[in-house]
Amino acid sequence: MAKNRTLNKINFDKRVFERVKFKLEDEFEKSILANSLNIFGKNFLINFKLKLKTSSVFQTDVKADLLMIDVDYKRWWVVEVERIKGTSWLTEHVLPQIEKITHINYMDPEIKNQILLTIKKSFEESGQNYDTKKLKDLILFNQPEFLVIVNDYPKDENQWIKSLYNCSLLVVNIFRDDFLNYIYLKDQRSEIKVINTLVKQTDLVNILLIKKPSIIFDHSDNFFEADISSKRNNLYQKRVKFMIDPNKRNIVRPNFSNPLIKLKTGKYEILIKNRNITLTDCK
Repeated sequence: MAKNRTLNKINFDKRVFERVKFKLEDEFEKSILANSLNIFGKNFLINFKLKLKTSSVFQTDVKADLLMIDVDYKRWWVVEVERIKGTSWLTEHVLPQIEKITHINYMDPEIKNQILLTIKKSFEESGQNYDTKKLKDLILFNQPEFLVIVNDYPKDENQWIKSLYNCSLLVVNIFRDDFLNYIYLKDQRSEIKVINTLVKQTDLVNILLIKKPSIIFDHSDNFFEADISSKRNNLYQKRVKFMIDPNKRNIVRPNFSNPLIKLKTGKYEILIKNRNITLTDCK
């Protein structure tokens, strides 16, 4: 969609829409928040100004701009909204901010509970209906993803994409006609591939830690079955039942028919496709 780079006007239904040029970043952010349904569909988008503690003694605490929650409660994003300025804006402002946001320990009990309470408060104040159990499972046991939204195409876009290697980059253009009707165009310039992992840290206990459990199973499930193909364990399409910890939903326990078989320590990739779950060695 490179043609959108120079679009300042568009014609639609015999009307002319001009691109809204925001003078302030706060105006752009408020416009996205107020019109999230037109931009992100039924995903939940909330204002998020909670100060979070970074995991580094060399970095100050940080506030992100927004949070986005998948309507099916499978994924969630920490969102940073930026208004494109000069060529040095990336290195002087965006990268230092993203460096802090992406290095927060979102599995820290205090932090994830603060985030959950903030989301609930926002939903209750706005009258938004939501699934309490699914939301709790998502925030308490799933790592977030990171999204940067900009109001224009950076001139040095390749540098932005390379620098924001752990974030997705989305351009949102907003157009308005003389009757205050709006059109919203979004262009995904980069998108981080979601790799869901299972990690077995020790042979002393037969448990694995899953990075994004809500993608694989529902909050009401007690177990799931997966086909394991692992050279590390000399297994090929071995169907195995995994029991889900009822209290810590990101911990699972493989239940082999032969109790002498145990997965070796290491990292595995878990994938669900057409309701079939597979587990392989991480590359």
